[in-house]
Amino acid sequence: MTEHIAERNERGSPEPSKLVWNRGKLERGWRKGALIRELAEGERTMRDLAAQYGVSVSSIHEFKERHEEEILFVRANLEDEFAGIWVAKKSNRLREYEADLEAIEELLTSGENDTKDMLVAKHRALRAVAEELGQLPNRMSVSAEVQTRVTYTVPGVDVSDLR
Repeated sequence: MTEHIAERNERGSPEPSKLVWNRGKLERGWRKGALIRELAEGERTMRDLAAQYGVSVSSIHEFKERHEEEILFVRANLEDEFAGIWVAKKSNRLREYEADLEAIEELLTSGENDTKDMLVAKHRALRAVAEELGQLPNRMSVSAEVQTRVTYTVPGVDVSDLR
């Protein structure tokens, strides 16, 4: 399986110009997160983990070396199920939107791309940021079934005479 991995800049955002391709079944989001957590917990042997994930023991060792900082962070925050998941933090998501908006702006100013599509993408990203910050009200539909009884009074008419 091919996994798209981006190097990160000082803000933690992927650098579009430094994209690399990494082949490996351990780099998928849920697998990667589970293995990082298991390595952080330190309760299982490398051989057990290799058997569970269907890779060699050396692949587990290489993974551990590649993700050493993340494993240490998760180990320090084991009680937090979202520890080590960068997208779980609002500030990281906002930085991603910021990087995307900057890239879209560069594409718009270059004049080499379809302006309409770029503007649609830009507006969607801006809306997503506003929603993330709580600056837009939540969309909700309200349906209420109200049963009311209406009574008419006609002056000079006795209802009992009509029956």
